[in-house]
Amino acid sequence: MTINNITGQWIGDIRGTDIGNAYFEVTKDNSGNRNFELRTNVAGAITIFDASIDPSAQNSLKVISRPSGTQNPITGLLTFDEVSAAKLSGRWSLSTGNSGVIWLTPANTQAQTTAATKPVELVAKEASLPNFVIYRRELEAIVSRLSQTIPSPAQVVITAELDGNDVTQFADVFLKRTDLPNSLRHLKLNISDSGQPFARSIFFVISNREGCRFNVQSDDRTWTNGAYASLLELSNRYVSKGLVLFQRYGLNLNGLIFLAALVMLPSLPIVPRIIFLFGVIALLFAFKRLHDSFIRTRVYLDDRTRFTLMREYPAILSAVIASAIIGLVSLLFKALSSNEPFSWLFYLFPR
Repeated sequence: MTINNITGQWIGDIRGTDIGNAYFEVTKDNSGNRNFELRTNVAGAITIFDASIDPSAQNSLKVISRPSGTQNPITGLLTFDEVSAAKLSGRWSLSTGNSGVIWLTPANTQAQTTAATKPVELVAKEASLPNFVIYRRELEAIVSRLSQTIPSPAQVVITAELDGNDVTQFADVFLKRTDLPNSLRHLKLNISDSGQPFARSIFFVISNREGCRFNVQSDDRTWTNGAYASLLELSNRYVSKGLVLFQRYGLNLNGLIFLAALVMLPSLPIVPRIIFLFGVIALLFAFKRLHDSFIRTRVYLDDRTRFTLMREYPAILSAVIASAIIGLVSLLFKALSSNEPFSWLFYLFPR
């Protein structure tokens, strides 16, 4: 849209070396030619400018003030950077040396039709993902899917923590860096367009400290649902089902072991009972620390190919450790339930 297409009344403000209100009117004469008039109110002083299209620059108007007493006319230039049916914005400069910016919006005083219209809505969907491990090729696949979902000229932007500082770059530039570490634990991807009235956007977080999730939003429900389903399907490819179960239910084992320990306690004398209780609690805390260390997110940025079962090893190892804890609890109970109060030491330190 250009300045040649606008018409009607517009109101707004001017800012800069002068600050005030602005009224802009575009009318047509019998020959179809457009007449431009701009009125400004700066500190109560009203100035009326007649304007004409400047053929040497796009969306520019030459302005000249109407005569007022003996004062010489003021000339200037009004250049619009944005011309649309909903907004006019740009820059102004005058022969007096004043300059600044101007914003105008339409002010239609004619009766409007009252036909019902569908209200604009912003539709957003978010999915929470378990912590997971991905490799460079899979990160590139996510970037590619985001670029396909919101095509050019929109570009994927990556924010990552490098050397303790957050670095934000376009994805293609970031992935070509030669100083990237072998892996990261915090990375964000974002892409959006300049759609109206709301931009389509996707925000994808792969982070050990903030969790893993993605958010899709736009003013088009069909597009939002489609983009959400596409990204959810892609994300599920990189999530280990065994690790998901371990993240959700792994710590339940602690509760079962502690419950079993409480059942066993009355069978022990007072001193072995205290030793047994503190020993079980220490084992449960150790398992909690191992659980937290196993479910950490990691993004490998090097090109080295890794064994696929690396995603499964936390679940496998946790099962082994859980079995070992159960065995240790049983062994501790057996040792402390002996007739000799401290005979359990011989189980740990045989002679």
